[in-house]
Amino acid sequence: MTIRSTERRVRLALFAAALVASPGAAAAQAPAAPPRWEAGLALGYGTVEITSREGRGGGRGALAMDFRIARALARGTRVSVELGGWAMEYANIWDPAKGESVSGLSVGLQVTPVRAWPLFVEAGAGLITYTNHHPLEFGSDGTGWRAAVGYEVALPASFVLVPSVQRSGGRLRDIRNALVSETGLGYSVTSVRVALLRRWGR
Repeated sequence: MTIRSTERRVRLALFAAALVASPGAAAAQAPAAPPRWEAGLALGYGTVEITSREGRGGGRGALAMDFRIARALARGTRVSVELGGWAMEYANIWDPAKGESVSGLSVGLQVTPVRAWPLFVEAGAGLITYTNHHPLEFGSDGTGWRAAVGYEVALPASFVLVPSVQRSGGRLRDIRNALVSETGLGYSVTSVRVALLRRWGR
């Protein structure tokens, strides 16, 4: 056996070993799949404006609170369900004439356009309820939409801090009774929120 033939066989052996090892190395270096589920609470503050053809208007400050659960559909895409709203005035069991809020249940889709950046956009729609306990005031319900942009900050123990800016709006049913007639009811909200979420499941 010549030196040249020995070198050729060594090279072939090394090449074959590289082919066998490559799939395993690639699998070991592949990034782990992101957690499929997330849930948590969002708190914030915003400005709510209720409008109608009869002259409502003027933004009012409101505290925002939402419960959220979401599931990943694919890397960078999640479908979410949010339950919550904005309280312009808290209800008082000792004063039934107090309390005004907008609340709702919505389904949304969150997309992260660039995987390397923790920025996201989200849009959704759902059912809305307007509650008003003031004298000679009445509530209503309807449909609404929401759109948000934000970013994610990873925390220990699979927690995520999510600041975002959200814009919401929608239409409410007309109020017609013996005391009040309001038509063309609608609402719009601009709010800043911070959510604390926990993710789990692969």
